[in-house]
Amino acid sequence: MTNTKNISVFLAIAVLALVFALWVMSSTQKVQGSAPMGMRALVASSTFRVAIGPQEAVSVFGASDCVSRVITTNTSNSAWFYFATSSGGLLNGIPTASFGHFQATGTTEVYDSALYGCADMRAFSTASGTITATEFVGFR
Repeated sequence: MTNTKNISVFLAIAVLALVFALWVMSSTQKVQGSAPMGMRALVASSTFRVAIGPQEAVSVFGASDCVSRVITTNTSNSAWFYFATSSGGLLNGIPTASFGHFQATGTTEVYDSALYGCADMRAFSTASGTITATEFVGFR
């Protein structure tokens, strides 16, 4: 009887450990894209401020071979960003207060090329302000 009891306890512990391992693996965030493993992105010579708004879409980046783009909104305005599907392909329309990728006031966000691409990018804001934009290119 004790041998059967020991096997049952061992199996119960093994099942609990497996369930816990599956829960941990499913709850951790996975990297979607970046520079290849072991490589670091190099900063290009393109960090600049862009005046945005009010009620007007402006070009932030043209098409390039980037690794990622980093955008910081100032503390007085949020922005909506629109990403083209290909170079020069801004599709139909422009970002508006109801269309585009929203970025809140006073935040910094990384737009990885594996997710958002490196084609044309425009910004729209309902208030006048500036954003700081940096483009990372290449890796080593």
